[in-house]
Parts: sequence; C-alpha cells; structure tokens
Amino acid sequence: MYIFIFYFLSYLKLLFSKDMNLTDLHFIPIDLPIVKINLEKVKYECNYSYWQFTRLLNFKGKYAESNWTKYALQNFLDLKNYIEKYLPFDYLVNVKINMQNTEVLNHVDFTEPNANPFLYTNNKYNEPCGYRILIKGKSDKLFVKNKRTLLPETTNIYCIGHTNTIHKVEEDIGRITIFVHGCINKYKHTNLLQKSYNKYKKYCI
Repeated sequence: MYIFIFYFLSYLKLLFSKDMNLTDLHFIPIDLPIVKINLEKVKYECNYSYWQFTRLLNFKGKYAESNWTKYALQNFLDLKNYIEKYLPFDYLVNVKINMQNTEVLNHVDFTEPNANPFLYTNNKYNEPCGYRILIKGKSDKLFVKNKRTLLPETTNIYCIGHTNTIHKVEEDIGRITIFVHGCINKYKHTNLLQKSYNKYKKYCI
C-alpha cells in the first residue's frame, strides 16, 4: 500500500512540476550495476555513534587523500575495482563498510570546511555527491530533509548531499552501507547524475 501511494505521489509531482536542477537534489538513485560483497569477509574494527564499521582505506589524516588497505585488497578487490571504474572520483579519502546498530538521528556528513577547504569546496559545488551503496537493509528507511526515500530494485547505489543534506535512518538493525567519499570529478559526476535523473526522476528528492 505504501509503495502504491509513493508512486502515485511521484506521478503527480512529474505532472505538475518542472524539471529540477541537479544541484537542487538531495537524494538520487544512481544508474549503475548492483554492487555485491561477501559479508562473511567483513570484520568490524570500530564502533562510532550509530554504527560499527571497518575502513577500507588507510587513515592518513582527516579528509586526506588515501589508498586501499591490505585488508581491502585481499578481501574486497572486486569492490575496489568497481568504485574506481564507475564512481566519479579523482581521488578517495574514505571508504568504509558501516553496519547500523540503532536509529540514526538527523545529521549532515561533512561539516568541517576548515579540515580540508579544497575538498569541502569541491564537494559543496558538486552536490549531491555523497555516494552510498546499500548492501543490506530496507529500501525505504532513509529520510532526507524529513522526507522518506525509496530506492528502486534495479540499483543499490544512491547519492545525497554531502555538505548540505540533513538525513536520518529509521531503525533497521544490521543495515549495511558502504560510505564513499572523495574529490569529485565534475565532468564524470555531472554525466552520471544526468543519466541517473533521466532514469530515476520519480524517486528523486
């Protein structure tokens, strides 16, 4: 019933609204092949706030360019190759596998512009640029700007605003998401967003 209402309201939005500027988006499903990983190989090393997580990049300082860990290269080489092939980054600063422990309250991801002014400016002027991959969990638990999102069955990748989008996740214990952050390649990113918007316009917020 909920899904029917969602599609009906999305259809009405298409009928009565003009095309949205891509930079105004706060949530967009990404038109890329579905990502899968072997969950048996995930070893969570840290607890932070709402999540357990494991880093797939070496930590070289907050928001610093980094490279893949030995653990990632040994266990998640296909994921590494996928990210480097399909996602529009010039370089990466953080890739981690998050498992949700509880309800995630409203927050914005990148809130420290002084920690890396160049990266913050790059992200701010290429929004939405917060790439996330939903490996396990329900497709309708994420809220952006207090609006419920729905991820279509044909992709498990989405983008949210990294510097400007307040978002939360309802309780979805064991939800596993891959968090990807880096310096955006504007040309590749814009093309990917446009292609994704053309396909998934009715899901966008």
